[in-house]
Amino acid sequence: MTGNNVSLWDANYDSIPPLGGGCPTLYIWNGATYNNFGVINIHNPENYDLIKEVYVLADNVGINNYQAKFRLREGVKGLNYSHSEIDQVKLYAIINGSRYLCPLICANHSTLGNVWLKLLLSDDWKVDTYLLETIDLKFYIAYQNVTDFIFVIGRTKSIQSIAIDT
Repeated sequence: MTGNNVSLWDANYDSIPPLGGGCPTLYIWNGATYNNFGVINIHNPENYDLIKEVYVLADNVGINNYQAKFRLREGVKGLNYSHSEIDQVKLYAIINGSRYLCPLICANHSTLGNVWLKLLLSDDWKVDTYLLETIDLKFYIAYQNVTDFIFVIGRTKSIQSIAIDT
């Protein structure tokens, strides 16, 4: 996939991604266990806004009490260092080809605790994740007849203030 669509490397939990990179790996709860959906490359050395989309068949998402659980884990075992700066996450349900937002209702970081507010909007609040740290996400799914989901992850450049002399 190209453009805003994500290019996933189908990672094995204990292996190192090609070129030694480290980015968040997406895991999706299927009702019994978290399944690995691969590494999402959100690293952005040029400091431009970056939004990636991951398409997921509805059959791969376990919905319980109108909730879907996703997990992001930074890097893989075997790396010495890995870091991502995440600005926002979203989930859309696809019904008859149209997107419907599934609200983020919970976001817990393995070290920082509750990061829900930081991931809710695309703004200057970001969440830093380091090697093997995780973020557990819950989305509210109020829709029936969902055929697919689109998981969206964003990393935006920092907003910097500029002083203007008048």
